[in-house]
Amino acid sequence: MSDLIRWQDNGYGGLIGSVGTVEPWLFQIWTPDRDGDDWILSSALTGQNRSVYGDSAEALKPEAEAMLREYAAALGAEFADGPS
Repeated sequence: MSDLIRWQDNGYGGLIGSVGTVEPWLFQIWTPDRDGDDWILSSALTGQNRSVYGDSAEALKPEAEAMLREYAAALGAEFADGPS
């Protein structure tokens, strides 16, 4: 996986993910609530207001990157396969 998204602790046990020079976070990974076992990834990308569930934060990071790549591709951007 590349480093397209910068992850940091959100202060509640989950993570927030930022991209490039965009100030607000674009992704958030929430810890499981008391009644569930699933971690939740949410996206703030325009047109991608959806949630994805997974077993861990690490399992959801590639999902966030896939969302970002899909979004950027819709705008005409291309990414190299790995870090330069």
